[in-house]
Amino acid sequence: KMVRALLSATAYAHAQQVVHRNISPVNMLVGAPEDDVDFSVVLGGWTEAASLSSGPLPPLLCRGGSRYWGPEYLLGFCSDWKAFDMWSVG
Repeated sequence: KMVRALLSATAYAHAQQVVHRNISPVNMLVGAPEDDVDFSVVLGGWTEAASLSSGPLPPLLCRGGSRYWGPEYLLGFCSDWKAFDMWSVG
């Protein structure tokens, strides 16, 4: 359920032509159960986010999230930022 909620948040951002670029466990906020759901997940940490419609994206700042970066970026040729986000989800 948690992964599904994270994928839903990521898909919503991508539908708006926004990429997060820093998805990691530290940026997932998990809320307490409510009446209709077991828990809630909010994707935080949007400091590296960027709009795909604004042209070439700047490089990422290394803030400890590199363990969740896709191999394309680590090798220096990331062009598909949506795939980059999906790699980070797992």
